[in-house]
Amino acid sequence: MKHIQEILAVPTCNLHTLTDSRIVFYWIHGSSQRFKTFKANQKGEIQEHVPPEKWKHVDGKENPADLGSRGILPAEIIDHKLWWNGPE
Repeated sequence: MKHIQEILAVPTCNLHTLTDSRIVFYWIHGSSQRFKTFKANQKGEIQEHVPPEKWKHVDGKENPADLGSRGILPAEIIDHKLWWNGPE
């Protein structure tokens, strides 16, 4: 996310980060004290680049990142509302 933000010069305030995993969502919003050092450091790095308030939970069917694994063709991405706009 940080790499893409730098390449496209997108301000952090315009980022929207989605996950369809409730475990990941609660992990990002939870306290680092519960985790061993490696996981706590990973979480800290994620939160440093994308603050917890920028993360949203979505149903798996509404996750634009999953389109590629569902067999969508590259030509179909051009007009795909979910890909360009995200879930409602």
